[in-house]
Amino acid sequence: MEFALPGKFCAIEMPSLDWHDLKYGLSHKYISEDGVIEFALETLTENSNEIHYDLATCSNHFDVPRIMEQLAFHENKNPQLSKQKWLYLILLWVFLHKESYPDPFSVVEEIYADFDYPEEVAPFVRYMPVADGEAVGEKALMEKWAAMLTSFKKKLA
Repeated sequence: MEFALPGKFCAIEMPSLDWHDLKYGLSHKYISEDGVIEFALETLTENSNEIHYDLATCSNHFDVPRIMEQLAFHENKNPQLSKQKWLYLILLWVFLHKESYPDPFSVVEEIYADFDYPEEVAPFVRYMPVADGEAVGEKALMEKWAAMLTSFKKKLA
């Protein structure tokens, strides 16, 4: 499933996103070139470097990957952490916009598969077994989803 999250949403909800994370998200289509430019605009400060300004004012989508490469060059690469950040952002987006999806739990199931079945998501996947005495139903799944988002936000901050 493809998601093209808005850059502003990403900047607000995950301030720890770095250029390598954005490059990872762009390559996996979790964010579009427009979203990357929007993120660059949202995070631009008077202390931003020239390449950041170039990205924030970029008008040619074909230039975005090249500029991203320059920005990410000096950062530590941690693809697993980048993947975790994008998992959080996508699940948060779907959770906050669940009324926009006819069946948000089917979207969760697709995300679960797309991200190689992360154990943190399993508790709110409908087809996964629950422990004896554990609450069942959509309300319980929503509560588990919300708890996972809270836990992930603390972990990734």
